[in-house]
Amino acid sequence: MFEQEETAMEKLRESLNKLNQIRAEDLSRTKEIGTAFSFEQGIPVFERTLKLFRDFSECNFDNFPLRLLDSLKQSADQALGTFDRIRNFNLEAQTNPRQTRDEIIKSIENQYSTHFDKLFPIIAYSVRKGTDFAKLERDGRETLELQRKIIKDMETKSKQMLDDMETTLGKVRQAAAEVGVAQHSVHFMKQSEHHRKSSKVWLVATGIIGIVTILFAWFSLHYVTSTDSTYQIIRFTLSRILIISILSYALVWSGKNYSAHKHNEVINKHRQNALSTFETFVKATDDPETKSAVLLQATRSIFTPQKSGYLSKDSEPTSPNQFIEILRQIVPSAKDT
Repeated sequence: MFEQEETAMEKLRESLNKLNQIRAEDLSRTKEIGTAFSFEQGIPVFERTLKLFRDFSECNFDNFPLRLLDSLKQSADQALGTFDRIRNFNLEAQTNPRQTRDEIIKSIENQYSTHFDKLFPIIAYSVRKGTDFAKLERDGRETLELQRKIIKDMETKSKQMLDDMETTLGKVRQAAAEVGVAQHSVHFMKQSEHHRKSSKVWLVATGIIGIVTILFAWFSLHYVTSTDSTYQIIRFTLSRILIISILSYALVWSGKNYSAHKHNEVINKHRQNALSTFETFVKATDDPETKSAVLLQATRSIFTPQKSGYLSKDSEPTSPNQFIEILRQIVPSAKDT
């Protein structure tokens, strides 16, 4: 029984190999019998049938019963015999070549349905037999689980990265704010340097005017002689008093300018030092209240009038409560924007 099935399987393979060697383009026979009687119009029909048998030849025929193998071989031989009629077609042997040609093409077209009904279940069974659907299902589940795990890991990493970015951004903002406050000290440094140079100029000017005033007064006292008349003495005295008054006013005015510039130099230097050391004191503590207190003191050092000792009447410091109220109004408005 098994030997007969093996023999039938071999014969089926031989018939299928012969069909696989046939090309639909070669069946047109245009060169041999001419265009008028060629099978050119049947090429799509031939190709469809040959493709069906090529798909069928790839099936596994193991464990097929003898009766089914014989039936399948009959179908293959029937198709092969019809194609042999085309390859052996001879115009001289035909009474009506055109009619015979059309009948052959029509027979192959009609046989396709019969071949398909018989071969399609075999092809489907072979595909099902050669495919491990259970393994495909397992692989699909594993792939789906892997995708879920990857998505979950990506969400976790994304959340962690977002948290790290927010933390870093907060630190950057805090550092920028702290460093930004300290960087403003450069403005007061420039102002202090400007007033220092101006105070030196006015100090020199005050010294020169003072020396001139002293020399002129000393010269005026020794210029009057006993031979001068009263009129000359009065005229000389009034002119000298006027000049000395002008020189004295210039001396006082120059001295006030020197004191004013020196006062501004000391005040701006004090503000520079306050802002320069602000960052150091802020970083020394993590307490928000302490940082607020340091910021308040730095603000007071900038906006509150300070005593330098160079002015006769220094302004009294403004109450710190005013600055606290100003800051409380500024901070909410800054947040709203």
